[in-house]
Amino acid sequence: MKAVFEVKTIESEWKPPFRKKAETEEFMALENDGFDTIRANGHDEKIFTLVQLKGDKVQMKYSRVFTLKGYEQPQDRSFWLFRGEEKTLTYLWGEKGITKKITFKGMDLERGKPEPEKEAGKEPAREEGQVQEETDEAPAEEAPAEEEKPMQEPITVIVRENDLHGSEEHREKPAPGF
Repeated sequence: MKAVFEVKTIESEWKPPFRKKAETEEFMALENDGFDTIRANGHDEKIFTLVQLKGDKVQMKYSRVFTLKGYEQPQDRSFWLFRGEEKTLTYLWGEKGITKKITFKGMDLERGKPEPEKEAGKEPAREEGQVQEETDEAPAEEAPAEEEKPMQEPITVIVRENDLHGSEEHREKPAPGF
């Protein structure tokens, strides 16, 4: 059985106009399989390698050119990833900053489809090789659709001076000599 991963890649330009490009890909891997390749600044290597699979968690190794955000960088570049959990890695050495967000989606079934997510509100899984692209710029031909949001009732808050400072009776008196 193969493990299914979703990898969101965000490329950020270092110079104006500082555009960001985001795309989401889905990968399936067996133990010791590498996937998602970095080809930048002279690097051409697999970013992730599935080390071992244990039910709802996997152990992953990652490329030496990436940094795992939020963690001290150990000599052993590996981490455990639980189903539905996301880890963020960054690459800061090229013409663009690259952020990779990897999520373990679960195991594939005999038919080659990933197990359905147990959490509500998630997008349906995409087939291997499908890419979803996002950019900060709106398409030139399409006008963005405005969504109507329900208005909330205004809230009135009345604050009295004693509420902020306390009453005269309960104020602390300064120590003598001050």
